[in-house]
Amino acid sequence: MVFRSATLGYFDLDLNRGTEEFGGIRPGCWINVLPVGGLVLAPDGAAGCVCSYPNQAWMALRPDGVRPPTVQPAGGTSQQPVTVILQAHRPQAEEIRYTLDGATPTTGSPRYREPFTLTRTAVLQARSFGADHRASRVATAHFVVDSSVLLLDPEHWRTWDAPGANPASAWAAINGEIIQTANTLVNLGQAMGPAPGAERPGTLRLYERGFDFRNGELSLEIQSTDNDTVGVAFRLADTEHYYLWLMDSERGFRALAAKDGANYALLTANQEGYVPGQWYEVRVRLEGPRIAVYVDGVKDLECEDARYVAGTLALYAWGNSGVKFRKVMFRGK
Repeated sequence: MVFRSATLGYFDLDLNRGTEEFGGIRPGCWINVLPVGGLVLAPDGAAGCVCSYPNQAWMALRPDGVRPPTVQPAGGTSQQPVTVILQAHRPQAEEIRYTLDGATPTTGSPRYREPFTLTRTAVLQARSFGADHRASRVATAHFVVDSSVLLLDPEHWRTWDAPGANPASAWAAINGEIIQTANTLVNLGQAMGPAPGAERPGTLRLYERGFDFRNGELSLEIQSTDNDTVGVAFRLADTEHYYLWLMDSERGFRALAAKDGANYALLTANQEGYVPGQWYEVRVRLEGPRIAVYVDGVKDLECEDARYVAGTLALYAWGNSGVKFRKVMFRGK
């Protein structure tokens, strides 16, 4: 299916691929492209058009290239081994090469011949090669296979939005990641300001099966394309009693805080913040009253507080409509 967006766009109904844009190609402001006989014709429709896009010549686009293989399942988290199936678009004319370490596949990479089983965490990269070793785009899937990983099935999690928070949160689990895409927040007092100790009630995604978590290590990876507050709560007894590690890009801080009913106490903070679009590996080590947070292997914050000794975890967002969490684990000690 072809259509005019800002420029020429199409949607692959067979592969359900989504939209692709051809920058700079647009017939004009009054006419669409024309699919004819296996070609896509972009006629000259510049007459009377005042935008910067229109062609001043006819163009014909024909199908070309090798399509990437499909990956089934398309990533995910599991406590058990996972069987993976790869499928080329034209199996008789193409071969699939793949890697499991995140490297780009080449003609020298292992060739896919039959379904295989992953017994450990892997970043699968797969690519189809056609005639003359012409390569497709790379298909990528992230698999977390670990007995300590928290399963993302909806029955294991519960959403809680702070009273008065708007709009309603939009949590979902997709291909091994938990995402939140609503700008959910309550603006309390100094929340919009830079103070790391200001309470910022937003939304929590609570893990329902971890209320006996005590000492050990909580780990996860987190990425935000927005610039407001994200983090993780731990030793959570209920939505009024927990510790919270959080970071904010716009306000430039990372902090550890304790929520104790109506009292919200800043335990420690720094001025690190985060870079939007970058993944961060976060580890929270818990040993009695001692709390130590490591970001990308470097100690970020540390404090002692004896308020809470056990409780589950919850993913957290305030005013942030583009956060992702993955590889959420807890290893007890």
